Amino acid sequence: MMNTKDLVQIALTGKLTKYNKGKHLPLLIDVLGQMKGIESFCAEAGICKKTFHTWLHTYPEFKRAYDLGLPRGESVWSSIPFSTKGRDINVLAWRLIGQNRYGFGKARINSPANLAFSSKCIALQDALNEGNIDAQSYATIMSGYVTELKGKILDRSLAKETDSGDVNILNMNENELVDYLLASKT
Repeated sequence: MMNTKDLVQIALTGKLTKYNKGKHLPLLIDVLGQMKGIESFCAEAGICKKTFHTWLHTYPEFKRAYDLGLPRGESVWSSIPFSTKGRDINVLAWRLIGQNRYGFGKARINSPANLAFSSKCIALQDALNEGNIDAQSYATIMSGYVTELKGKILDRSLAKETDSGDVNILNMNENELVDYLLASKT
């Protein structure tokens, strides 16, 4: 880990840590393999999170190292309940790390984004039936699908009215548009 003096020097000079795949790839895999997060890698490498994400999207080998390092940490995480030998563990903290870092318990739905509304609903129902999501996740996601559908219907409706010349919603401010929509409901 970089010491405070080195970090202060970087802050004063503005001299950023340069990406070095020979140094940073093994460090990333090791840090993630110890079940530590990207903040630990950033502290070790002397970089900020913004730089981490820039490297993640700029260097394909860095992204692959990240993708390879996560399962190493996840294997450590998943073995914790079995390796405590009678000691208590903080289940809430363990579960939150699993959810946030490894996607444990997140909804898994097999449906590409460009599917029709009915196909999305079927995929969502399948995910519920297969136990990949719970009822609360089902309701939340279905609500999102319905809102998305209503938005598309409204968008088409407004586009037709604008194209026909009846009204030009493109030139309306927010208040005028709300008034128009409310008036068209009656």
